[in-house]
Amino acid sequence: MEDDDEDDDGDDENYNEVNISFHDREVVLAGYEFCHKEALRFLVEEEHLGPEHPAVRELTAHLSSQRNTIDCSQVLTNYLLLSSHSADSINV
Repeated sequence: MEDDDEDDDGDDENYNEVNISFHDREVVLAGYEFCHKEALRFLVEEEHLGPEHPAVRELTAHLSSQRNTIDCSQVLTNYLLLSSHSADSINV
């Protein structure tokens, strides 16, 4: 019985984790890339900052480094939680 309790403790820590596939990760990263490109497009085309402007260069460097730290599992968990809450409020 004690072994079962130990397994349950491990499950509690991972309660909010989502098993993601390679495809799911690619979808999350594609969304990130879209936002990344849109932010840079806005600075260059709408704000008329050149690609060498410090704000553009720093944002590019920051977003590129952050891409490697994205927790896709957490992103999908948050999305699923928000989706379920939205569906619940519509059904109420």
